[in-house]
Amino acid sequence: MQRIFITAVFSLACLLCACAESNEKSASRSYVKAAQKVSAAQAAFDSADYTAALELCNQARADVEKIIIDYPETPVALKVVTDGSTRIGPCTYAELNSVVIPKLKLFTDEKIYPLDAVWAIAVSQEKRDDAIRHLAEKILASKSYDSKKRDMILACAREISDATSKSVLLKRLNPPDSKPSAKGDGSEPEKAKAIAPKLKIANEKMFLTQARSDAALVSYDMQAIENLRQKAEQAKGASDALKAEFSKILQSARSDILKISVADLREKAMATLALAFSNLGDESNAISIAQTLKTPEIFANVFNSIAKQASSGKNYTLAIALSARLPEGDTKNSFLVELSGGVASQGLGVEAAGIASTIKDVSARNRALAHVAAISLANGDKKNFELAVSKIDLNSQDYSWLEPFKFEELKVGKESKSNPSRDIALLASALIENGADKKLCETVNNKALELCKAIGKEDSNMFSSTSDIVARNMASVGGVDSALKFIILNIDRSDPSVSFGTICDIAKQCAAKDKALAASAFRVAADLCPSLPGSAKYRYVIDLAWTLQNSGLDRSESVKILKPFLPEML
Repeated sequence: MQRIFITAVFSLACLLCACAESNEKSASRSYVKAAQKVSAAQAAFDSADYTAALELCNQARADVEKIIIDYPETPVALKVVTDGSTRIGPCTYAELNSVVIPKLKLFTDEKIYPLDAVWAIAVSQEKRDDAIRHLAEKILASKSYDSKKRDMILACAREISDATSKSVLLKRLNPPDSKPSAKGDGSEPEKAKAIAPKLKIANEKMFLTQARSDAALVSYDMQAIENLRQKAEQAKGASDALKAEFSKILQSARSDILKISVADLREKAMATLALAFSNLGDESNAISIAQTLKTPEIFANVFNSIAKQASSGKNYTLAIALSARLPEGDTKNSFLVELSGGVASQGLGVEAAGIASTIKDVSARNRALAHVAAISLANGDKKNFELAVSKIDLNSQDYSWLEPFKFEELKVGKESKSNPSRDIALLASALIENGADKKLCETVNNKALELCKAIGKEDSNMFSSTSDIVARNMASVGGVDSALKFIILNIDRSDPSVSFGTICDIAKQCAAKDKALAASAFRVAADLCPSLPGSAKYRYVIDLAWTLQNSGLDRSESVKILKPFLPEML
């Protein structure tokens, strides 16, 4: 009996030992598999596949939790529960739970998708709030994510710790209801206010009586005709009826002036009368009288006074005929420049360009054409803007013709010198933006490129401000590869922050047609990032990541380029 009992006990002990050994092996095997999943998760993390990494980490954690529940007495379970340094693949189990999985949950926030890579970079920056705010600004400015913009901004605001920054960002998302401006919105009543009211003459009857008295004395008293000239300025802003009556008075004065026997006095009186008609706004009669003047000095003085008024009126053709009496030179050139501008202001771009083209002096002709082009551009007249620019002689060494475009007001950074190369590049940009002929755009931009290459190496600011615009213009007219090569070859001469932005933008533009060239350019931009000036380097990294994620470049290629800036799992 005792032998039977001993045998039974021994068998049971063997069975228990076998079971314990089996449990430990199962636990160990499961833990090894969980560790392999975490290692795989790190590989996915390194390739910025945060969704796959999170899924693998969650599976690994579930496997370990199952070991603890199913095999609580095994050494593996005991070590996981009691030893915080227990490793599971590349990290400790504690790090997996407290660092890795929370980080992956943040990176895979569905509200921010598909900007997961740039989001991971932003939330991992040392200046975290600033970086997130910079990304939020890019989201707000973009039209690509309108349907998700609210969720994206809310996700950004949630991760900003500074209360003021968070509040400012949320206000950008939900601006207060705008109220009508007290200045008006350009409606008809508001436009009416902008029109200067006609001047009122206190006593029109007395005004006309005095004018008639002056008209009756013009053949005896030169002051009388001067009085009429001054009264004409008042009459111009008065009622139409008074203007008509005052014009009749001037006509009667003209008849009386012809009675003056002294030729010199008669000529001076006629000149003053021409000015009176001009002051009244009657260019036709003013020009008609001016044509009768024989003394060159008197004619020139009258012509200069009435030219501006004539140029903006309907009788500009008479003014052109009148200018034929002027000798070639500055006076005539200045008048034709003014005249062409006035005609352009009336919407007559073809006629204005034609007038400007008659100027013989190249510099003056270019100024007139540029004046016409600038006015046409301001008026939204794309066709005549293009026409006037096409007639400008770009080979002239006098670049004063650029002044009407006001490019001088757009100086960049520390640049202080006049920069015709940049201004011509800006003109090419305006042509491109307004859909001008491609060949004309290229011709103007090539002139800017020629001048840009001639800039001295000491003028880095001037070169940077020009090369950036020239390269962007090249890309816009189809020369993307040439634009990238130009910027990259001259990168040592430029402000690196300017070159960086240009390369990113053009590389994005290039990605659809030449992915290899785009990737190469993006790598150059990535290499620039560490050396870019300023303390806010996170801005450049986020700009690069943003542009890459919106470029259409393959995800794997984008990740390779961003590798130096992507966060690590631990």
